[in-house]
Amino acid sequence: LVRKKKFLSKNMNQLNEQQEYEKVKQLMEDVKTQSGKIEESLQPLFNHSIEELHNNLNAMGKARVHLTYAYSIFSLYWMYLKAKGIDTDDHPILSSYEDVQNYVNKVKKMTEKQQAIIAQLKKEDDGDAMEDDEA
Repeated sequence: LVRKKKFLSKNMNQLNEQQEYEKVKQLMEDVKTQSGKIEESLQPLFNHSIEELHNNLNAMGKARVHLTYAYSIFSLYWMYLKAKGIDTDDHPILSSYEDVQNYVNKVKKMTEKQQAIIAQLKKEDDGDAMEDDEA
């Protein structure tokens, strides 16, 4: 009976170690995937200086660039904390993330309003053009 307990205990420990290994392996794959996504989304920014980007963008475009940088920095720092085993649930970085999310939402709303105005102006312009054709 003692041998069976030792055998079962040893097998359970091996099983737990294997499960932990699989969890860590999956986390590492997730980090690799996410860091690849960050690099991919930032690639256009790496190809140009910030001055070049600013020269070719309107205010909304500039806001999007800065939000992309902020979100990327947040993501990298969050991954660093996770990799160090630091609990991020109550970490101050979450308030920074919420700030960035709020700004993203504001820019998104402004962009939607801007697009609606442009669509309305195009519609009105098309209507004026049709009236001119009829005359």
